[in-house]
Amino acid sequence: MKEAGDVSRSKETVETYKENLAELEEAFRQESEALAAQYDAANIELVPLNIRPTKQDIQVRALVLVWMPYRETQDGSQEPAWV
Repeated sequence: MKEAGDVSRSKETVETYKENLAELEEAFRQESEALAAQYDAANIELVPLNIRPTKQDIQVRALVLVWMPYRETQDGSQEPAWV
């Protein structure tokens, strides 16, 4: 009888833990969705900030020219010509 009581109490404990786990998973899902929405890049307001350099802050160390040609396809879109 004692073992049967232990088994039934163990089953009740397992069910309680499963319910607690389900509640914690739901709370985690809700909080993670809220954080994802809060820090979504589409929701960030960008404010332009102009910083003008002074003459003493300018040092040209190298001047580089990069040419990346594109070609127009038959459907009117453009694709890289270097691929």
